[in-house]
Amino acid sequence: MQYNKLPKNRIFKAPTEKAIKLPSLKKLGAGIKGAVEGFKSGMSQEGKERTGHKYIKREKTPKGWRYWYKTPEGKMYSRSSSETKDKTKKFPKEKPTKVPKEKPIKAPKEISIKEAKEQFPEEKAPEQIKRQPIAGGDMDDMRKIYSRLDEIEKIANTKLKNHPDRDSFLKDVYDLRKDMEEAFGKENLISEKTKMQLEKEEMRRSAHKKKYKQYKEREQKEKEIERAEKQFGEKTFPEEKIKEYELPKPNKLSSLSKKEVAKDSYNKTLEDSAKQINDLLKDAKLKSKVNNIIKGPAVIRFEIPVAKGDRIGRVLGPAFERDIEFITGKKAKSRAHPTKDNTAIIEIPRDNPDMISFKDIISDKTFDEAKGEVKAALGKDSIGNTVVTDLTAAPHMLITGSTGSGKSVAVNNIINNILSKYKPNEAQLVLIDPKKGAEFNKYKNVPHLSGDVVISPEGGVGAMKAVVDEMNDRYKKISDAGVKKIEDYNKLEGIKKLPQKFVVIDEFAELKQLAGKDFMNMVKEIGQMGRAAGIHFVLATQFGSADILSNNLLNNVPTRLMMSMPPDAIASNAALRKLGVDKLSRAGDSIFSGITNQGKKEVKRLQGAFISDKDIDNIVNQTKSQGL
Repeated sequence: MQYNKLPKNRIFKAPTEKAIKLPSLKKLGAGIKGAVEGFKSGMSQEGKERTGHKYIKREKTPKGWRYWYKTPEGKMYSRSSSETKDKTKKFPKEKPTKVPKEKPIKAPKEISIKEAKEQFPEEKAPEQIKRQPIAGGDMDDMRKIYSRLDEIEKIANTKLKNHPDRDSFLKDVYDLRKDMEEAFGKENLISEKTKMQLEKEEMRRSAHKKKYKQYKEREQKEKEIERAEKQFGEKTFPEEKIKEYELPKPNKLSSLSKKEVAKDSYNKTLEDSAKQINDLLKDAKLKSKVNNIIKGPAVIRFEIPVAKGDRIGRVLGPAFERDIEFITGKKAKSRAHPTKDNTAIIEIPRDNPDMISFKDIISDKTFDEAKGEVKAALGKDSIGNTVVTDLTAAPHMLITGSTGSGKSVAVNNIINNILSKYKPNEAQLVLIDPKKGAEFNKYKNVPHLSGDVVISPEGGVGAMKAVVDEMNDRYKKISDAGVKKIEDYNKLEGIKKLPQKFVVIDEFAELKQLAGKDFMNMVKEIGQMGRAAGIHFVLATQFGSADILSNNLLNNVPTRLMMSMPPDAIASNAALRKLGVDKLSRAGDSIFSGITNQGKKEVKRLQGAFISDKDIDNIVNQTKSQGL
């Protein structure tokens, strides 16, 4: 029947209590009595005479049920179910009944250890007396009793907690459990269902432990981030101490001996090499020739003015580079001349390059003549000129290089430039090293540090949060003063000058993976807004793949110092290929793209300066001895 066709006035009622009421015991008794009377009326005369006989039991036979009766005299007889149906059949004559023999009680196969000790008081219970698992219903009962003991113990520990006899009761429970485990074995007493429950409970417990461990780790990370965030902030110094502060003296640093080499590794003079390059140009049907050879500290530079009618693209092409590499056995790099128009440059690395010391570049007059708020001397270019950059105009720098390329030396070079040339109230540092401080531990307690050296990813996140907060505070001060950037703010009278702050991060790729999105969002925020507030960062990484050096990161970090990288990293990053990183060969050989001495953005190949651990300790000790 469809619902829409039901009569509208029909009401469905639930059954009443009277309808579902069970029959009373009186009615049941009357029904049983009537059944007995009916049975008696259907009996034969002989059956009626034997109504005083007592029913004893019944037993199952192949032919049906057999019922046993006992006469008032005590005799036993039986009748089958077929005999009860045939009412005309007389009861059989009484025969002597065979009383079923009682089954002999078998002795237990084994006895308990307690009973064994009673029977053998002077001897130890032999191993064969130990009870083995009992099959069948007996063992099931034992399992039920054993499982019940846990419930009893739980009740005693909760509801009977204050009962005076609780301890003695629990002792009996423990003793019984121990005896059962010794007699039957704990594994045999646990049912399959209980085993499954225990396994599930263990799984739940392990999952809970895992979640609790994760919670504790997260809580520990949050505490470390909070602690790191509190210790970083704006650092102040007494004016008297700042006036008395003396910069470290370069004359205490070590110098490196220069090696004079007449010929380079390919066993030809520079003129012979130039002649071979000219022959290559002639074979390519080009009129251009080498007219200038410069022997730099790390590379030999050949300048080729492009003749009329020749295309400069043919001289700078990769095919010409491969031909030069074939005849010299060295990686050749071609590029356009930075100052001379229509002039190509071919650079070939030297076999015995000159070592450039930190003392040489820091003492060079080029450093003093260069313009900038906070300057850093990086090394010497291919013609031997010292390369100095303004870190505040950078405004952020990225240093890349594989293991052994000189990346860590370049980072230490920049830090020691700041320590050697600027007071703590002029430039401050935040050093982050996720490798447990392996690279930056030597700078502990330097007065230029805003806080402790950060040695964990959580500490790095906390330090970056503190830097972002300080950046926002600086923006508020600058805007309240009615200026746009920190340089204009520091020129105002009657205000406390703000120092330039540099966040130096080693192993940036590792920190990016461990710290997560929050860290990268803060890096992006500082990259976009940090320059005007006087906050800059120097990022160092040995991974140059596109997922680490993304376009978003490269757009916020315009200044780069690139060293030799693995071929797979170069192949996956177009920015590295464009700069010619694949042509770099040895430690310190690098390509710098940024603001140079002349205040212009240039791309230069340079040999980085080397600073030894001894020089670093010398500079650090001189800064610590100032009492700040």
